[in-house]
Amino acid sequence: MHPLKIAVGLMVIIGLFAGLSHLFTTAIVPPSTSTSTEVTADRGIKPPILEEITALINPVPMSDTVMAEGKVLYLKQCAVCHGEKGKGDGPGGAMIVPPPTDFTNKVFQNSRSDGEIFWVMREGIPQTGMFSYVPRMISEEQAWRVIHYLRSL
Repeated sequence: MHPLKIAVGLMVIIGLFAGLSHLFTTAIVPPSTSTSTEVTADRGIKPPILEEITALINPVPMSDTVMAEGKVLYLKQCAVCHGEKGKGDGPGGAMIVPPPTDFTNKVFQNSRSDGEIFWVMREGIPQTGMFSYVPRMISEEQAWRVIHYLRSL
């Protein structure tokens, strides 16, 4: 079989899996009651977040081990949409509108607190491809480890 046909077939399978996964998880856990979101210039979604969420500080101390664990979790749970290097270019995110956030974007990194990122991981963002990961897919502590890794991108 031609390598291009194989690659296209894999992309279709990954896209279908990501779409079905989103539909399945959304059916299990209803989206947050908040409906007002803003798509920002850095391709991020800026949901309305309370000040106490924005002020949350990552409770997991930074270390090389934490970074390595965060990277493994990111590659397992997030890279299909956000891409292996965090640029928002993963195969599962190719059909998502708005596209997945580019974590390498300095505007995103400088304008989002750890608490905001954690909140999005926990609540998801209605009417986007971002669904809730905490606690269904990863624990709260694992989410904070992923956030440490995201900050390195």
